[in-house]
Amino acid sequence: MGPFKVIAWLFIVWYWQEGTGRISLHCDGIQEPIQGIIYIYLYNDATKWNDPQGYFHLYKYNLSAIPGTDFTLENLPYGTYAIRVHIDQDDNGEIDYNLVGQALEQTGFSNNPVKIFSKPTFRDSRFALLKPALKLQIELR
Repeated sequence: MGPFKVIAWLFIVWYWQEGTGRISLHCDGIQEPIQGIIYIYLYNDATKWNDPQGYFHLYKYNLSAIPGTDFTLENLPYGTYAIRVHIDQDDNGEIDYNLVGQALEQTGFSNNPVKIFSKPTFRDSRFALLKPALKLQIELR
């Protein structure tokens, strides 16, 4: 790679890191009655994806106290992220699973990956925030 390409690449990376953006998140498929606590986990590091405390930011809302299923995640540095959403019906702070490992409570991921025999990975769910505003839709299952 020539010196011009290296300098151009460094400028692009520097430029992206300088900005902050907002994610407008719409959650579809929330089952009636709408109740429980919704957890929105925002990750920015693939190595921390399976760590329960490895999230970049956690947003927590009581579904019975909010007017809808739209959420805004603000003042986020430009970068690569992945989102995991979980509705905690019994307020124990964890996703409950059945004997075969399927979630008993509603969950969803950015990019809405469909995995039958495994959980979605950071790579399956990642997206780039590189502009001031980004709209995402997550289907809860």
